[in-house]
Amino acid sequence: MPGDAYDPAAGPRIVPKPAAGAGPQPVGSRWLTLLASAREPAEGQYVTLTAETNMDVAAGPYWISVFDQTDQVYLALCGAGTICHVSVTRHTAGTHDYVGLVSAKPDTTLSPSDVQGAAGTFVTWKQPSPRPFS
Repeated sequence: MPGDAYDPAAGPRIVPKPAAGAGPQPVGSRWLTLLASAREPAEGQYVTLTAETNMDVAAGPYWISVFDQTDQVYLALCGAGTICHVSVTRHTAGTHDYVGLVSAKPDTTLSPSDVQGAAGTFVTWKQPSPRPFS
């Protein structure tokens, strides 16, 4: 299991905010991307989800988070830096909808004024193909 893997029993991977006043202030317009290391992995294969923004969230009230929209659970909450990543896996075939957020608080009932940026992606875990007889 990768060191950044989401563990349902432990809750989301959390990167806390640094001491007050640390880091640069956000500048200019904000953007956010959410990338998956694979779009159609085999069941049991880990996929790394990476949310990246152009603002270091350490200095302000914002957090970068990765949310599993399908299961309605936060996978990672990052209070510092410009990148938040987490590795996930599924042991059954199916599609999951993931969302990266830059928001003032991690909360599934965010109002539009709380969200500074959002991006999404889908990952579809596939059953392995049967091996041909030799």
